[in-house]
Amino acid sequence: MSSTTTRGWRFYGAFGTLCLVTFIIALDSTIICVALPTIAEDIGVSAIGAFWCGTSFLLASTAVQPPIASLSHIFGRRPALLASVTIFAGGSIMAALAKNISVLLGGRTLQGLGSGGILALTYVIATDLVSLRE
Repeated sequence: MSSTTTRGWRFYGAFGTLCLVTFIIALDSTIICVALPTIAEDIGVSAIGAFWCGTSFLLASTAVQPPIASLSHIFGRRPALLASVTIFAGGSIMAALAKNISVLLGGRTLQGLGSGGILALTYVIATDLVSLRE
């Protein structure tokens, strides 16, 4: 039995946006590896301090995923996703303007919190867009 579902521009727009946001988060989580030696030299931090820039991002991203998925059931998908994007953008600005390791780690941690929320919510929203049968 074949059932075809016609999808409108809203479906493809939402799905395309989810793919784009996921790509940006994946890029941001790995791009620090290329820039880290230069950043560490500019702000005068040791290799261990530089290591924590990537680790703080990943730890925060991992820690926030289960709670944000649960909160999206309570408050809705859109507010949770917008909050995550806002937190991610704020962390990006904070990290970009950092003049010392403490501010950089704080910015990267905020980025991780936002990215974890975005990643968890893209999976939740994708399951909302496409039924299990499809």
